[in-house]
Amino acid sequence: MKIKLIAALAAIGFASVAARSQAATVPQYLDITWLKDGQQIAVARHLLYSETFGASPFALSSGTSTPYAACADDGPTKTVRSESLFVGRALLVKPITIDSNEAQLTVSARDTTLEGMHPAGTADCRSEVPVVHGLSADDIHVDVPVGETVDVPLRDSRYRLTLTLRVISP
Repeated sequence: MKIKLIAALAAIGFASVAARSQAATVPQYLDITWLKDGQQIAVARHLLYSETFGASPFALSSGTSTPYAACADDGPTKTVRSESLFVGRALLVKPITIDSNEAQLTVSARDTTLEGMHPAGTADCRSEVPVVHGLSADDIHVDVPVGETVDVPLRDSRYRLTLTLRVISP
């Protein structure tokens, strides 16, 4: 009796693993639409998963790297470092898990502008810090079921980001 139970459990486990690997081989793409104040600022169709490449993140970036000086006062020592900050528009969609029914993703979005540089620190340890305004949303977790459109909560009502997951039919 125990041997039959163990064999049945092993068969169920094998079937479960086989089903998961079969589900993971279904090619899927992501439709991405990003709006600001009702105007389209980015549209893309991205191959999120394929048997050949596996899961792949989507990245979009348009902007500049703004250099600035940062002084660190560590008691008797003062160290000035050269730093940089990205300013502009960027979108990153990273897959966490993908199966035949949905994709779990993390989304980071930026749409920033440089307002200027602000002096900071003491007279003997001065820094120039960039003053940046705009959208900055990092690591937002989103579940996107196949065939459905999901709004990503960006915490700024001027922006709307939608993701639609689709299966590529053979």
